[in-house]
Amino acid sequence: MMLTAVINDQSLLVQGIISHFRRTAPGINIQVVDAGQNALNEKIIALHPEVIIVESSELAGTTVCPLNKLFAELPGLIVVEVNHQTSTVQVIRSQQFTTNGVSDLLNILESGSNHLAFAC
Repeated sequence: MMLTAVINDQSLLVQGIISHFRRTAPGINIQVVDAGQNALNEKIIALHPEVIIVESSELAGTTVCPLNKLFAELPGLIVVEVNHQTSTVQVIRSQQFTTNGVSDLLNILESGSNHLAFAC
């Protein structure tokens, strides 16, 4: 059973996602975490979810664990950011690669160059 943590900011969108999953996806174990609670970061990490669903306004705020810390603690984590203003969903996933230098980095970038975008 997949464990999914939903960071609940009381928005109607997040409430709808929780309700829909509970009705239609019995194979997903939904754990609701209140966005306003103390020790939110520790609570999320302690759950060891496979997926976190979060409203974009919460992800942009300081209440949610920074993504780099989440991915360091939960390397296989998938973060699903939902945005009710733009009606978009963004899936964020960490991938780690071991490199022995610039040539390894270039090989990784070249093998996935049609899927990567960079900002400087």
